[in-house]
Amino acid sequence: MKYDNHKRINIFLLLTITLYSLFCIVSVVKAAGVIPEMDLITSYSSTGGTPQHKDNDQDLIYKVEQGDEISFTITTSQSDLNYLWEVKQGSQVISSSTEGTTFNWTVPSEQSTWEIEIEVTLKDEIGNTIGRDCLSWTITTSDLITVNPGESIQTAINNLPAEGGVVELAPGVHDVYDTIVINKSNVTIQGTHESEIRGHDSGSEADIFVIPHENPTYDEDWENMPTLENITFKGFKFTTAYETRGGRALVHAWQTKNLTMEDILSDSHIMMFLVTNPYGGWTDAHSDGIFVRNNTIYRSNVVTCFSEDIYVEDNTILNCFMSWALDIQPRNSRPIYITGNYVTGGANGNIRLHGASHVHIWNNTLAGNSQHCIYAAQGG
Repeated sequence: MKYDNHKRINIFLLLTITLYSLFCIVSVVKAAGVIPEMDLITSYSSTGGTPQHKDNDQDLIYKVEQGDEISFTITTSQSDLNYLWEVKQGSQVISSSTEGTTFNWTVPSEQSTWEIEIEVTLKDEIGNTIGRDCLSWTITTSDLITVNPGESIQTAINNLPAEGGVVELAPGVHDVYDTIVINKSNVTIQGTHESEIRGHDSGSEADIFVIPHENPTYDEDWENMPTLENITFKGFKFTTAYETRGGRALVHAWQTKNLTMEDILSDSHIMMFLVTNPYGGWTDAHSDGIFVRNNTIYRSNVVTCFSEDIYVEDNTILNCFMSWALDIQPRNSRPIYITGNYVTGGANGNIRLHGASHVHIWNNTLAGNSQHCIYAAQGG
């Protein structure tokens, strides 16, 4: 996709802002835009093991047994490519390989869910990446529950065992009228862009998903509450039945470790795509490991509060109607990485760093705002 008449940031900025006893270090380097997606992977398959809920070798989500040996294979459109295979548990990379078009993996001896990801890149003669293609499989040894349109996503989550599992959204429209609560760790909500979650409640405090319980508040005893880990939202489409700005967030996460939102197409009128913890007031709730990757987000923004280890990577955020498209709110700890995004809109600007510390921003294209590309301010 070609974008014209936009601002590009091509500067190196080292900015130190004193925040009471803290220092905010912001580095902005050669923002040249998002790496183009190319159709480099032409086919794929996985074989081996004793799979369940697997329709054919091209199925990307299925259940396996501990100790199964599985081979993942792709074919590509050309030979002069670079390959990176990664096995992720939650948002953590536990193994990787650059060996080529086939990856062999032995399922660990535990109840869990893993992502097997392949990134294929094309480089020019001096080593710059000029194109890429990605694919991933979701493999679980826990439960896998498929939800068809008209069935309850909440019931599927409730029916997962204590160790979690995968809720697979079948193609079609999944209407959501009430907030869905995720109250256990190791839960993946996954579909394709043919799997559409459609929100109906346009109330100012209406969330589609909330973690870890319904109606959390800033003044709860968060220090003595457990932290939920390894929550993933992936692959589906999100829309709203209303066509003016309303609702609060697609995902509202409190006290969460390793939260991933990836490859979601959000073409909705909800205010926030993601918000972590409260976006006003003070709280003891704290989140760690926030990964927002490869999403396409229309109109909504991303807000992080009282969180650390934040990665906002390779997203397209278009025509944001909120004040700031990326809003890094007070008391975020180090580090925060904002890389490879294409961002337009925000009534006040594209990115606000309000009391954030150790923020690294590079290789973004920022456009179409009324005032600021990047706004850095003291906060506390």
